[in-house]
Amino acid sequence: MEHIDKYEELYRAWIGEKKQNEYFEKMHKGGFNCVAFLLGDLLLITRKMFTESIILILLIYLINTVLGIIGVPNIVYSLISLAIFLTLGFTYYYLYRWHIKRKIEKYQKKGLSYEEQLKIAKKCSGDKITVGVIVMFIVEIALVAFLTFGMSWIFTIIGSANSNELVGTWYDSTNDINLIINTNKTVELYTSDKSTIYIKGTCAIKQETGSTGDEYIMNITTTNRIIKGQLYTDSYTTQFSLITDNYKELVMMNTITYNMYYFNKVK
Repeated sequence: MEHIDKYEELYRAWIGEKKQNEYFEKMHKGGFNCVAFLLGDLLLITRKMFTESIILILLIYLINTVLGIIGVPNIVYSLISLAIFLTLGFTYYYLYRWHIKRKIEKYQKKGLSYEEQLKIAKKCSGDKITVGVIVMFIVEIALVAFLTFGMSWIFTIIGSANSNELVGTWYDSTNDINLIINTNKTVELYTSDKSTIYIKGTCAIKQETGSTGDEYIMNITTTNRIIKGQLYTDSYTTQFSLITDNYKELVMMNTITYNMYYFNKVK
């Protein structure tokens, strides 16, 4: 005899009165739960599956972080999220059955009588909104906010601190290009004669989204520049992608023209 059949009364008590027969039947045979698919984490919280709900949030955050580091297209994010919630929709009843089984075994190990277990199950059934559910809902909102904004803020601070390592003088011997990044957020990019290429302006450097360390985006805004010997005085903004190796070597690509530069740090 299966555990769910042996302790049917306890399972039904833990389920609660709402949709009890439907839940009990599908915990036997399985089925798709639309609410788990559309509002998975919220359903897990209301059914007091707190550990599972936190694992779901952390799993999604971990997957999104890894995909961000890899740099996959947005459609991949959407497809993987869809796959996760489809899986939750199809496995929800089995997951809930396992959750109740753990509850029963926990109270059995504590030596509670069958009547005491039944009383607890009816009091804390899955269809009741308790103080614990409300507290957990608030905790998970705070967790999501921290993972979304707090971690982003931390990475921004780390990235900003690391970007200071880019300050200094760099030289590309192949293209005879000098690059000077100053602490006052100004930058100079020029050939040695300063007549072929000379760009001077303000710059904003930020860590590349999803980067684990040494990848940056640098935006340069200037009003005076020399390109191929011709002077331009209009306001102009260009963007470069930067990848550095221990802040001693720097690969820089213009994201508009795709020109590549290979710098070594001079000082």
